[in-house]
Amino acid sequence: MLYSETELRPAILKALKVLVESNQLSTYDTQTPMIKDISFEERASNIAFLKTQAESWLAVLFNVFGSVNRDSKSMVSDVIDLWASIADQSVSKSKFASRYLMFIYHYR
Repeated sequence: MLYSETELRPAILKALKVLVESNQLSTYDTQTPMIKDISFEERASNIAFLKTQAESWLAVLFNVFGSVNRDSKSMVSDVIDLWASIADQSVSKSKFASRYLMFIYHYR
């Protein structure tokens, strides 16, 4: 849908961003969770699961990033940063290192 339904892209990107942020931020702050009905342990489990999906999402997000116009790159880059932050080091360093470095150099 990120490729073909461009009018839905902002909503999907926002959802992907919130999905990571709502779990990631609260794993570091047990006193004031973003979502009060989910325990610290559940958030940590959610991040562990999202890590298993990070490689696939990064591949999609980099492809989308390469296909959008300059005005839309910021939105995609924010989501790339979040998913890269939870990806295993081996994934983010090996498969996406050159793309990520190019991304940072040219668009940041």
